[in-house]
Amino acid sequence: MNCSDPNNRSLILTINQPCDGEARLYFEDLTEPGFYRILAANGNSACPMVLIIEAANGATIERTVPYRQAIYIENLKRIYVGSAENSDGICAGTINIDKTFGFC
Repeated sequence: MNCSDPNNRSLILTINQPCDGEARLYFEDLTEPGFYRILAANGNSACPMVLIIEAANGATIERTVPYRQAIYIENLKRIYVGSAENSDGICAGTINIDKTFGFC
C-alpha cells in the first residue's frame, strides 16, 4: 500500500440518547492516523445536537448540528455527542465516519 493506493473505511453510528445536556462518547479511534470526513445528521430538531470532536493533538471542535453538518479532520481521536439544551426529549440522529489512510 502507498499514498496513491490508500485504504478507506466507513462506519455509521446511530444516535439515541436523552436530551439532557450530557456529552456521551460514541467513537474512539485506536488505529493508524488518517483523514476523516464526519457527516452528522440531527433527526430531532426539538433537541439541538452538539458534536464534540477531539483530535489526536488535543484540539477540540464543537459544533451544533441543526440538521446536517460535515466536518473534515486529520487524526481524529474521539467523537462525543451531547445536546445544547436540557429537556425531556430524545437526541436522535446519525454520524457517518469515512476514514482514508495510507502509509507514505
